[in-house]
Amino acid sequence: GQVLEQLDGARERMATRRFVDRISGKPIGEVTISVGLTDVFKHGDMGHALRAADEALYKAKESGRNRVEIG
Repeated sequence: GQVLEQLDGARERMATRRFVDRISGKPIGEVTISVGLTDVFKHGDMGHALRAADEALYKAKESGRNRVEIG
């Protein structure tokens, strides 16, 4: 829903930016964001919710990074 759209939009904006080292002025490349997202109300307790989000994060990283996965 709305949270997924906002996170994906932030991820896209970050991926298009080019960062520069403030001291040397040299480019440091791009920064990408990988996100693991879950609905805490779909889990029995906060521990299960955190594990689901963590698993979704690892899935995002293993699937090529720079993406949002829902767990």
